[in-house]
Amino acid sequence: MYYEPKGTQLLEPEKMKALLSFLIPKEHAQVNLQVSSLVFNATFLAFQIETVFTAHGPSVTRAGLLTYLRCEIMGDPNEAFTNFNASNQVMRLGPSFTRAQFPQVAEPKAKELTSYVQASIEKTIKDMNWSPVAAYDEQLEALKVRMAIEQRGQEAALNLINIDADIVVEADADTGTGAGVDADTSFSVVSISPSDVGMLNTGETPINKCELAYIFLPTSIMDSLPPEFLRLMQQGMANNNDQASANSSAGSSPWSDPSSFFDNISLPRPSSFPTPNEVRKEARERVTNIFKDWTLLNHIVQRYEATIQKRWLKKTREQRKNILLTAWPNMSASHRPDMEAFFREKARGTTAFREAYLWPHINQEDLLKPKLLLIFLNARARNFPSAFSAADRESFRFATTSGKVTAAFLNEYTMMFTGRNTPETYGQLYSWDDQDEAASWLFSQRGVHPGYGLQILEVQERVYHFLLECCLQILHEKPRESLMIDNNPIESEPPALSITEGGVNSLAVIAAMAPYRLPASIDLAHLQGLVAAKQSAMEDHIWSLREDPSYFADTVLDMKEHRQELLPDTKGRQHSLMRPYPSKQFWDRVAGNVVAEAYSYLDIWSDLHSQISKVISLKQRYESTIKYEDDLPKDLLEAFLELEFSLSHYVKGPIQSLKTIVVASPPLRASFVRMPEEGNSSIIRVVQKPGSTWDRTQSRLMWLFQTLWDDQQRHLSGLIPLLDEMERLVQNDPKARNLFSSRVTSMIADLSLISECKRQISLYQPWASTFEDEAAARQDELAAKYVQRTSRIQELDIAFKQISLADADPSDGKFFYPVEKRRTKENTELMQQAERTLDKFWEKLDKFILQKIDVSRQGALTQLLSDNRILHRTPDWVQPDPTLPPTDRQKENRVEELVKPLSQLYFDIEHRTQSTVELREKTPQKTKAKTRGVALTTPSLIEPSHPVGAQHSVDIQPTFNVDKRALKVFSTLFYKPSSSDQPGEIPWNDFLHAMGATGFAMEKLYGSVWHFTPSKLDVQCSIQFHEPHPIAKIPFRTARRIGRRLFRAYGWHGDMFKQENAS
Repeated sequence: MYYEPKGTQLLEPEKMKALLSFLIPKEHAQVNLQVSSLVFNATFLAFQIETVFTAHGPSVTRAGLLTYLRCEIMGDPNEAFTNFNASNQVMRLGPSFTRAQFPQVAEPKAKELTSYVQASIEKTIKDMNWSPVAAYDEQLEALKVRMAIEQRGQEAALNLINIDADIVVEADADTGTGAGVDADTSFSVVSISPSDVGMLNTGETPINKCELAYIFLPTSIMDSLPPEFLRLMQQGMANNNDQASANSSAGSSPWSDPSSFFDNISLPRPSSFPTPNEVRKEARERVTNIFKDWTLLNHIVQRYEATIQKRWLKKTREQRKNILLTAWPNMSASHRPDMEAFFREKARGTTAFREAYLWPHINQEDLLKPKLLLIFLNARARNFPSAFSAADRESFRFATTSGKVTAAFLNEYTMMFTGRNTPETYGQLYSWDDQDEAASWLFSQRGVHPGYGLQILEVQERVYHFLLECCLQILHEKPRESLMIDNNPIESEPPALSITEGGVNSLAVIAAMAPYRLPASIDLAHLQGLVAAKQSAMEDHIWSLREDPSYFADTVLDMKEHRQELLPDTKGRQHSLMRPYPSKQFWDRVAGNVVAEAYSYLDIWSDLHSQISKVISLKQRYESTIKYEDDLPKDLLEAFLELEFSLSHYVKGPIQSLKTIVVASPPLRASFVRMPEEGNSSIIRVVQKPGSTWDRTQSRLMWLFQTLWDDQQRHLSGLIPLLDEMERLVQNDPKARNLFSSRVTSMIADLSLISECKRQISLYQPWASTFEDEAAARQDELAAKYVQRTSRIQELDIAFKQISLADADPSDGKFFYPVEKRRTKENTELMQQAERTLDKFWEKLDKFILQKIDVSRQGALTQLLSDNRILHRTPDWVQPDPTLPPTDRQKENRVEELVKPLSQLYFDIEHRTQSTVELREKTPQKTKAKTRGVALTTPSLIEPSHPVGAQHSVDIQPTFNVDKRALKVFSTLFYKPSSSDQPGEIPWNDFLHAMGATGFAMEKLYGSVWHFTPSKLDVQCSIQFHEPHPIAKIPFRTARRIGRRLFRAYGWHGDMFKQENAS
C-alpha cells in the first residue's frame, strides 16, 4: 500500500504554523484531485535528479531519495525509511532495503540535496502567507493514488530519462565479490547537477492561491501537537470544505475532470478520457469482431490446417511476402520494429510508428520464415483469445513504458480477460463501487486497467483478422461463404512444428517462437537442470583453476585484459598502477577478482539450485489441491518469494561486471578513455574517447548495453527483450560478434540464465502476478534470509582484501605449461614446476581463508574442497626404451598420472573430522560405489606404482560405437601423452556431432554456453560447455579440460569409444 502523508512539519518548532498539506476527507472528491496532484508532482519532481545512487549493489529510485530527505529534515529516520520503501515499491523502479543499509545508501548526496529542499521550504512558507490546508487519509483514497501512479508513472518515466547522454561508467577498482552480491562497489550513470532538483513548491496546484510542499509527519506526533497547530488544522479543514463547495458549484475547477488533472501535473496525456459507457461500447465492438473472426478461423483450421501448411511451405519467399502484405499492408520489415523505431527516434513524445510498437511481432523478417506463420496460426486458431490476453499485453509493454503509445484513462474500473471465453464476458468492465473485488483484481494483476484492456482488444482484433485473411488467400479457390458453411469433417491436428534446426534447441529459438505460440507454462524441472549444470560448471572451473597451471594463467590474463586500469586517460597517460609495468597492487586486484568471482558464483548457483529444488518439492506436494481462484499455500508462496527475491539481487552481479568490463574489453577499448586519477582514490571514471565515432552496429550495441546498465531503463525495456535483441544482433551481424570478447560473452550467458529463472517464475500464472505485492509485506523477512544465505560470500570478500594475491602474476612465465607439446624430459619438468607453483599459491590462500571463516558451516565451497575430488599431477619422466618397437615404446611411456586432493588443507580437516566421528560411533565405514569420477581414499600423494583404478570403484561404463569423425574428437578429448605424437584442434561442429552421437540433446543458451542433456544414457545430470570465440575451434588445452570434465561427470575415458563397423 502506498503510504499517504499524515501531515507536515517544518524544520524548526517555531515554524510549525506553516502546516503545508494533509490528505483530504473521502467526501470531498474535488479536493482529492488537488491532493492527488501534489503526490504526482512530488513524485515526478524527483525524476529531475538525474543521478543513480548505488551502494551495496541496489540502486535508489529518485522518488525514494527525495522522500527520504523530506523525512530526514524532521529528524525521524525510521519514518524516513518507511516512506522511502513505499516510494520505491509504488514506482517499481528499484528494490527495497533493510534499515541497516539505508543511511549508507542515501548519504552521498543527502547534504547537498537537503540544502535545496530547505531553501524550497522557506520560500514556500513565505509564499503561503500562513494559509494551511488540512485533512486525513482514507484507504480508498490511497488505492486511487496508487492506481494512478502505477498506470501513468511507468509510462512517463522513460521520457524523463536522458537516453542520449554520453556514457559515463564509474566503478571502484578495489572490487569485492565478482558476483556483485552487496559488493562494496559504486556505480553512477549520467550524473547531473543537484541544482536541477528545483523547488519543492508546487505552483501548478492552486488551493486558495497557496503554494504547497510535502514534508511527511509521523502519526505518532499527532497525539502531542501544540494547540496552535491543532487550531490551524481545524482552519485548514474548514478551508477544504469551502473550496470543495466552490468547486462543486462552479464546475469549472481545473481539477474537476481527469483531462485537466493530467494537464496540471505535467504528465504525458492519455490517448483519451472515455466514460464507462464509451469504454463498454468500444470493447463490445472489438470483442464481437474478435470472436467472429476467431470462430471462422477455428472452423477453417480444424478442417484444412494440413492443406494450409503444405501450400505455404511450397510457396516461394516472394509469394509468401505478397500474401502477408495483402493481409497486412505496410507491414514492418524488421524483427522487433518497436526497438528499431525507438533507436531511430530517440526523441521524447509520441511516435510515428504506432503499428511497430503495438504489433512488434507482426513483421516480415520473422513471418517470412517458413514455419512461424503456421505456428502462429495453429496457436491462435485452436485456443480461445483469452489464452493470449496476458501475452498480448506484454507484447506492447515497451510501447507503453517508453511513453510512445499512451492508453485511455478511466479510473476506478477494472477489465477482465483470463478464463472468459464468451463474447458476453470477455473484456468485461467492472466498477470498483459495484464490485467489491474489482480493485483487488487490478492490484493482483488478475485484471487490467481499462486503457490497457482496450489496447489488448485492439491488438487481438487486427491479429485475428490478419490470420483469417492469410488463410483465405492460401485457400484462394474456396469462397469465404463456402468456408463458413463447410460440412467437411474435422481432421486430426498435424504434428507440432518447430523452427529448431538440426535437432539443436536454443533460448534464441524459444524467444523467437514465443510471440507466435501458446504461452508456455512453468517448467521448473528444466530450469533445475540448467542451474545444476551451471553449478557443476562452476565446480569444474574452480577445479581447473587449482589443477591446470595454463588454465589458471589464461584466466588471470583474461581478467587482466578487462581491467579499466589498462585504458589511457584523457591526456594519454597510463594508470599509475601500470607505470612502468603492472604493479603488485594491480595483480592483487586481478587475482582477487578471479578467486572472488569463482567462489561467489559457486555459492550463488548452489543457492539457486537449492531454492528451485525446494519450490519443486512443495509444488508437487500441493499439485492436486491448488486451484486457479485460490491463493497459494503459505510455504509454497514463501518459497517462490524467496527465490524471486534472491534472483532480483543475483541479477545485479553480471550487470555490474558488464558495466566494468565491456568498456575495457579488447574489442571496444579503443573507444574509451579514463578520466585523470584523483589523489589516492580507487574510483575509475570511464568516458567515450573524444572524437571517436561509432558505426551503426557499434551504436546499436552500446545503446543496448547502456539500457542494460541503467536500472530504470532496464526496468522499462525489460531484461529479456534486451538480451534477445543482443543475441539476435550477434547472430545476424558478424561485425557485432567480433565486438564481444569471450569474457563478456560468458558474463552475458550468466545473466541470461538468471533472467531465464525470472522468466520461468513469471509463467506461474495467475499467482506470479501477485508476488510483487506479497513480497512488499515481507521485505524485512526476505532480506534477512537473503543476508543469511549470502553471509559466506561477505566473509570471503572481507578476507580477500586482507591478503596479497600478487603471486598469481603469470607474466614471468612461472605457470608455463606445455601440455600440448610432445612429452619430453624438459617439458615434463616444466609442467611439474608449474604445478608446484600453482599448488603453493592455493595452499597459501587456503591456509589464510581457513583462519578467517567458520569451517563448521558447510557451504558449497567447503563441500567442494573437502570432498573426495582429485587433482591430476604429472609423473616423473621415464626414458623410453630405444630397443622397443615404436608402438610398444609409446605404450610404455603412458604412465599413470599422480593424484592429490583438490585442497590438501580442506581435505585434512574433513578427514580428521570424519575419523573422529567414526571413532566415536565405532561403526564400520561402508564403501560406496562412485558414479561421478574418481574418489580419493588417502590424503597422501598416490605413488606411480599404484594404479589410480585400484584406489576407487566406478560404474561399469558402456562402449560407444561411433563414426570416424566422432572417434577423432574423443581421441583428442582423452588424449594420452606420449613422446611420439602431438594432438591438434577440434572443430566445434565436430564436437557437437560427437556429443550427439553419444546420446546428448543439445541446447544453445545465450552468450557462448551450450547445454548438453543425456537423452539415451543411464545418467541424469546435464553438463555445459562454452563455444570457442571468436574462432570456432577447440584448442587442445581446452579439449583436455573438456575430457577431464566428462570423466568427472560421467566416468568417461578414451577406451570407451570404438569406431563402428571396424573389423
